[in-house]
Amino acid sequence: AISQKKSHGVLDEALISQDLVAKASARCSLIHSSYLVVAEGMEYSDLVDQALRSKAFDDMSESETVAHQNSKTWRIRRHEYSFVNDENNPRFGKGTTRSVKKEKSALQQLEPLLISFKGKVDLKNPDCNIYLLEGICDNCVTDSGPKGITELLKILARKISSGAKVSVMAPKTRICITNTPLEPIAAFILCNLASIRENDKVLDPFAGSASVLLAASMISNSVRTVGIEIASDKFLSREKVRQDFSTRGLSQPLGLLIGNSMDSKIREEARKLIGGSEFDAIVCDPPYGIREAMS
Repeated sequence: AISQKKSHGVLDEALISQDLVAKASARCSLIHSSYLVVAEGMEYSDLVDQALRSKAFDDMSESETVAHQNSKTWRIRRHEYSFVNDENNPRFGKGTTRSVKKEKSALQQLEPLLISFKGKVDLKNPDCNIYLLEGICDNCVTDSGPKGITELLKILARKISSGAKVSVMAPKTRICITNTPLEPIAAFILCNLASIRENDKVLDPFAGSASVLLAASMISNSVRTVGIEIASDKFLSREKVRQDFSTRGLSQPLGLLIGNSMDSKIREEARKLIGGSEFDAIVCDPPYGIREAMS
C-alpha cells in the first residue's frame, strides 16, 4: 500500500503518481495489489472524516458524476488480520480474514461516506475497489474502545492496480509442457531485472519452453522476442510454444531457433530477425536441457 503525504487532510498529488504505481505493480510478480491509503484510525468515524477531507473519492461524488455524466460502480470489502481472541469467531485472522457480520456493521458506520457515492454497487467487476483493513500493523490494538471492547487500527484504502497475473502462465496452464519449466514468478523477476520496456528487442539464448519470453510479452506486448534452444522439436514443440502465446493474446516471437547459442552463426541468425541490430536485453535461465536429459 502507498500513503501519500497530506497537507491539511488533502492528498498531495504531486508527491507520487498513481499511474506510475499502477504500471509498476502490473509488471511485478511479487505484488498482489497496490492501494492508496486514504485514511486510518481507531474509529470508523475517523475514517469517514479523513476520507471526506482527502477528496480521494471525489470522482465517486455527485458533482463529479454529473460533470462527466457517468457514475462509477464500486465495492467495499473488510479484511481483518488480527490474532486477537474473538469468542464470536475464534478462527478469525487465521483461517479467514472476512466476517459478513462485521462487514455489515462496518458499512453502517461508514454510511456518511458511502452515501456520497452516486454509482451502483458491483460485487463482480467494479470501477472502484475499496478495502477496509484492520489489524495489519504492529501495536494496532487498544482497549480504549466503547464499552471496553478491543479495537483494531483501521485503514481505509482504495485499490490502484493488481500485480502481474502470473497464474495465467503457470506450468499447469501451459500447452508446451516440459519437466523443469521456469516458474512464472522467476521469469517476471528476470525480465524486471533486465528492465524490459515497450518495443524492446529481447533474446533468450536458452529459451526452453519460452517462459522468459512469455513474461516479457506480458509485461509489454510490444516487445519483439527471439528464442534460441538447442533441443529439437522432437523434445520440445515450438508449435506448442507459439500456441502458448496466441492463446494468451500475446504477440508471437519473431523466431524460435533450433541451435546452440554458443555458435556465432545462430546468434547472427537471431540478429537478422530483428533487422541486424542489437538486442536491448538478453534474458535467460541457463543451462536448459541438462535436467531434461537431452542428448
